[in-house]
Amino acid sequence: MPKQVVVFAMWCIGLGVLVSHPVSAKQNAVSRAEVKETPAKFFQYGLTPGRDGIIITRYLGKGIAVVLPSQIDGLPVVEVATKAFYRCVSLVRVSLPSSVRMIGQHAFDGCTKLARIELPDGLREIRHHAFRKCVSLAGIVFPRSLQVIGQDVFSSCESLVDVVLPNSVKEIGSGAFRDCAELASVRLPVGVKNLADGLFEGCRNLVELGNLPEKVSFGVGVFAGCYRLPDVLKRSVRKLGYEGEF
Repeated sequence: MPKQVVVFAMWCIGLGVLVSHPVSAKQNAVSRAEVKETPAKFFQYGLTPGRDGIIITRYLGKGIAVVLPSQIDGLPVVEVATKAFYRCVSLVRVSLPSSVRMIGQHAFDGCTKLARIELPDGLREIRHHAFRKCVSLAGIVFPRSLQVIGQDVFSSCESLVDVVLPNSVKEIGSGAFRDCAELASVRLPVGVKNLADGLFEGCRNLVELGNLPEKVSFGVGVFAGCYRLPDVLKRSVRKLGYEGEF
């Protein structure tokens, strides 16, 4: 009997986004040009201190997909503010425009169904706890513009499997990947100088760590609870000065 694939299409009322399920990662890679931006009426927003950009402060909708507009009132959208999408439990997919430079603290914290987030080229900073407990987020592509990943940004992202950090990243906060239970592989940015407290604590399936530098400082409990870390990697970090537990 030929394999049948049933595709359920849902029109997100007010958002103008067509979402299909199930889809592969390749099928899901739809450019922003092929979908409609979510209208400004679905957001609370304000001006930057210089009054030359828009800060999204709250999402008011209930849709499963959001395409953040690149401009509102003729000004570029430059920031997703603190708790803008906090605990939006219906949200599955978000696309951010290239104008966004920063994602604020707890911005998507607790979005338990969020499976895909499109981070734009031009993004520089993700502040603390921004994606904490996004338990459906299985993968994420980081732009080469990214410089700062804050404390506990991806903590308890239980479906995250593979992370490749661009060399542009200069700072990774404590516990940034804490309790990512399925995380198996991480490629560090070249030249990283510090692995902060609890960075990979509780990553019990971590088996691969790429681009480990020859000189690096370790915080407390960086690899605590990393039970599957290979012995050869344990010896390597010991030689570099790591004194904590595994």
